[in-house]
Amino acid sequence: MIIKLTEERAEDLFHFYMRERSSVPYYYPETTYSEWYDSFFYDRDFDGRPLFKELNTYVAMSGGKIRGFIQFGLSNFVFSDSGRDYTDSYGIIRNLYFSAEVSDEEIGDSLAIAKVFFKENGVEQPYAFFHYFGMTCFSRQGKLHQSEFQSEEILREAGYELEHENVYYTKVLADVSVLKNETVKLKYSDDMTQVAFLDSGRDGDYVVAQAELTYLERINLVYLRWIGVMPEFRHQGYGSRCMRALCSSLLDRGFRLLETDTADSNVTAQHFYEKNGFRNRGIMRSYLIR
Repeated sequence: MIIKLTEERAEDLFHFYMRERSSVPYYYPETTYSEWYDSFFYDRDFDGRPLFKELNTYVAMSGGKIRGFIQFGLSNFVFSDSGRDYTDSYGIIRNLYFSAEVSDEEIGDSLAIAKVFFKENGVEQPYAFFHYFGMTCFSRQGKLHQSEFQSEEILREAGYELEHENVYYTKVLADVSVLKNETVKLKYSDDMTQVAFLDSGRDGDYVVAQAELTYLERINLVYLRWIGVMPEFRHQGYGSRCMRALCSSLLDRGFRLLETDTADSNVTAQHFYEKNGFRNRGIMRSYLIR
């Protein structure tokens, strides 16, 4: 039976979520109910604005227990050439997971509810597992992990196609050290999320690379949103030097894990991460109806 989630069942859904989806590396087991609750229902962007203007959650019930769920809604903005446009919305299936005992008919019913919602709200091209609109408590990883590709079959039957594919990486920050004569230094922004890498060995402190970070401080984890060497300093070995300096700095600050992802087609970035000690934790995908 598919019913709309009520407040009194929210904690039951949390326990189902964390128990049944433990194979996903970025669904951190240390996550508390309050962290999950805020991210699941009332998530906010990095500037403090809501990620969604509307979210709906339906659950599959059997024997008085939750056996699966779907969450969908309207984003609070879309991305345009000039930045974020708050006058428009994406229609997004943000989350979708059903255990094996849920019937195909019930799963179909849940997707039909989402389809009607999108149609009523004028959404012509709905998305599923939109990367940017993932849950903050899980480093905003919005894509579907390969350990749950049974959900991909459900989406394909409903008309969704592959949009993007990424590779997820994890690095344990242990025994990280920079070379004794390393001249690359880090300069953090006031909120510590933006990093400029400076080379004091040159004539003047040149910014040779930049990066952006997101912190989950309670579990000592940092997510690397991106890192890039400035065009004029590429192919000079700065990538690995900056990565070592970053890892050493984060370790000194008490963090234990650094995580990131990159496009499946970006073989150069994959080689870079693997050369610098990151572990491939599988692929992730997003979807849309064209």
